[in-house]
Amino acid sequence: PDGMMYVGAGDGGSVNAEYDADHGQGVENLLATIFRIDPLPEGGYDIPDDNPFVGVAGAAEEVWAYGFRNPWRLSFDSETGDLWTGDVGEFFWEEVDKVIKGKNYGWEIIEGEYDHPDGFFCHGSHVNCTPPPNYEDPRTTYCLTFVTNCEFKSPDADVAIIGGYVYRGSEMPELDGWYIYADHGSARIRAFDTSDDSSEPILLAGSDGAPCHNCVRSFVQLADGELLVLTAPHDGPGAIYRFQRVP
Repeated sequence: PDGMMYVGAGDGGSVNAEYDADHGQGVENLLATIFRIDPLPEGGYDIPDDNPFVGVAGAAEEVWAYGFRNPWRLSFDSETGDLWTGDVGEFFWEEVDKVIKGKNYGWEIIEGEYDHPDGFFCHGSHVNCTPPPNYEDPRTTYCLTFVTNCEFKSPDADVAIIGGYVYRGSEMPELDGWYIYADHGSARIRAFDTSDDSSEPILLAGSDGAPCHNCVRSFVQLADGELLVLTAPHDGPGAIYRFQRVP
């Protein structure tokens, strides 16, 4: 909405990677960040003057927010301008983040929601960890099936979050202002009310717990605010669905 380009970057590691470098807890490079630039018509880009780390010694001035493991799909609320992303966890927690300028989203110290009982995991050498500076909790989380002692355990086959959009269409007014997102492995689609911080996610589609036969890959928001769901199996052609109420 401000004419700038926002890009999500992962932490540069794979599953089971060593995290002694605390990739997510520095802003000296673009790993594990969402960064913001002003592309130039002739190529290259400028760095906006109001980026939070402009003028900070040793910082990559492109950085807008940091502490993400793998921010998967970015979207702006077309009404409020708020920026949202789904952050894919390593083993335990998937999360939805409202992305705020200069904030730290915890990785690789914390995976999940620190302020929720049993809702986070301390990584690597960070035993009994505490929130790092500028920390911002996720808006919501869900943990994966093999996590023990998790009261928020998701059903079978959830494996990786797919970030979506805040719904602003007219066909389902009861979902106006709700952030709609999915899990790649189960194809479950969930949503929560962004105008109510106490709103818990609800399940909109999918429930059988079986691995998906048409896994959700992404969402598209049309000019009228309605959503398309992009799907594909692991071994064949995919399909595009219009998200709508079941008759």
